Amino acid sequence: MVGLSIVPPVALSAVFYGRYVKNITRKVQDTLAAATQVAEERIGNVRTVRAFGSEAREVQRYRARAEEVLQMTYRESFARGVFFGLTGLSGNIIILSVLYYGGGLVTDSALTVGQLSSFLLYAAYVGIALGGLSSFYSEMNRGLGASTRLFQLMDRKPGMPMSGGIQLPPESFRGEVNFSGVDFAYPTRPDTAIFKGLNLSVPAGSVVAVVGSSGSGKSTIGSLLLRLYDPQAGEVTVDGMPLTQLDPTWLSALDAESENLVQAALERLMEGRTVIIIAHRLSTIKNASQIAVLDKGVVVELGSYSQLMALPGGMFRKLVERQTITS
Repeated sequence: MVGLSIVPPVALSAVFYGRYVKNITRKVQDTLAAATQVAEERIGNVRTVRAFGSEAREVQRYRARAEEVLQMTYRESFARGVFFGLTGLSGNIIILSVLYYGGGLVTDSALTVGQLSSFLLYAAYVGIALGGLSSFYSEMNRGLGASTRLFQLMDRKPGMPMSGGIQLPPESFRGEVNFSGVDFAYPTRPDTAIFKGLNLSVPAGSVVAVVGSSGSGKSTIGSLLLRLYDPQAGEVTVDGMPLTQLDPTWLSALDAESENLVQAALERLMEGRTVIIIAHRLSTIKNASQIAVLDKGVVVELGSYSQLMALPGGMFRKLVERQTITS
């Protein structure tokens, strides 16, 4: 009983230490990931860093991240040293207390020296086993803390399903595309709206070219059609069916090797098909049935090439004239 009296407080401290190690290990992993991200981005774009003469600033930024990792590991090492130091001290206190109490029993002839020695030997074996168990408990909590982020990623559910949904039968597919009141902003820039109530209709079998200045949302239309993103408001429909209800595998896209190959293929196959062209080149959009001009996320002009060129001061006309002068 004398030797076991110190076990409950040591066991209680082991529980608190295990929780602390689990939390601090998770924080160390998160901080280390942030430092690694900074290093990877700066090294991968070292030409840009050198072009702006930002070497010292970026080194300082990485040093700050590395310092955070160092401070976290200091805290973990301090807690580890305190815990194992206390467990070692507790073991020595148990041995000393047993020797003191057992020595009194030997003096009173209630216990022999051999019995006391045997008890101490067995107690030492038990202490070594308990020490190994506490070390295992500590390492287990460290592993749990380090793997928490991994388990979170493994359990994460995609915002958009990877499969499942409606597949339109090829024999009845027409290819009419409609953007109805679409509001959209990229997740990384939620405060910057790309589309505000975008309305665009692409009749089945027509060729519609989408033009506009940089940042007007031309590429975003393609991303929404491929369902790389979902709009925050409004909907995109194909033959009257919302894209959110269609099977993503059915919407798989094929990237062309070059714009010239795409244009050559479209010129052969565009008859009776719905084609949306997103490009700046005059040769690509000149023969389109309609041209939609985007500006600040809305369609400001819509018509054929000749109709838009006939508009004095029109945005499309300015884009064409600017391209012609540049060429």
